[in-house]
Amino acid sequence: MAWGIFRPVILLPKNSRAWPRERLQAVLLHELAHVRRRDCLSQSLSMLVCAFYWPNPLMWLGVRALRREAEIAADDAVIVAGMKPSAYAGELLQLASEFRGRRALGVAMAAPSSLETRVKSVLALNNLRTGVTFMDAFKIACLGVAATALLAIARPDVVEAQDVNAAPAP
Repeated sequence: MAWGIFRPVILLPKNSRAWPRERLQAVLLHELAHVRRRDCLSQSLSMLVCAFYWPNPLMWLGVRALRREAEIAADDAVIVAGMKPSAYAGELLQLASEFRGRRALGVAMAAPSSLETRVKSVLALNNLRTGVTFMDAFKIACLGVAATALLAIARPDVVEAQDVNAAPAP
């Protein structure tokens, strides 16, 4: 698992010295993807938000989805780096079977629903594995600007009320 925000480290189990080279490479690529994406920071912030809004079940569902998508993105990074999807899925299953009996910190990947989702994603033929590109971010920003403009046109009274409140007193 990747651990830390400012100076992240990758923690491996004791028996990782006996792992085959391909498994060790897959695990390190996966965890390095988490470090590059700063998933530890986003997960920590999401848990902090959940601490403030703990009664809202949508927050907890959102955090679960964020964690699942972070794992799938890291899996995609391993495949983009050149590992064969079927070999990587096999390594995921092998690791999960080794950790199945243990309840250790960071071994959420061995949960049946999470594992099934990840293996299906890895083996899917039609997945785009490039991640968010600059053009994707640009399109989302344009949609946000367009939505804001539409709201301003549809409800000019709200915009005018904000302008009046922001005007300095004479």
